[in-house]
Amino acid sequence: MLCVAVRAEVAAGAADSVCCTETIAKAGACTGCCLIDFQTTRYSATALDLSTLILCCTEKVMRDKHWDALLKHYHTVLQDTLRAAGITDPDSVYSWEHFMRRLGEMSGYALLLAPMMLHFLNADQAEVKELQGSVTSLMNEDDTTSQAAPASFNIQWSAEVKRRVGDIVDDMVRWGWM
Repeated sequence: MLCVAVRAEVAAGAADSVCCTETIAKAGACTGCCLIDFQTTRYSATALDLSTLILCCTEKVMRDKHWDALLKHYHTVLQDTLRAAGITDPDSVYSWEHFMRRLGEMSGYALLLAPMMLHFLNADQAEVKELQGSVTSLMNEDDTTSQAAPASFNIQWSAEVKRRVGDIVDDMVRWGWM
């Protein structure tokens, strides 16, 4: 889920509503907020979305305290949804074991996205403007055959980004995913 705080000259994004308050505070005078649930904008593995959401948008302390409960709740809701869709034995489609195995398989994607997402969450005004420029450049590309260099931005490996990525790696090792 993306939470975008709207401001006259700057829009700041966060990868989850958990981070939304902090991002809105960074954006300054907020005139509105739009929540976008990316899980409904494309077809992908459930575990891909969940591993990205949980690993990139939660702190280690929260994962340490609530990890099992979060996953059990998510799996219960998933199974209830399968039952509501007419599947009488949801375990035959998406058992707990299958769910956990898929989370481990998909977690590498979350690890690859983490530096970029955490950079977005911790960006200062200058970095936000750089990100906006890159996005604007991509949105305005009309010539798909152009040999021009693609829009880019530099990920700032701040102490916070390093710590959070390190925490993700530590958790993935602890859970046997690396």
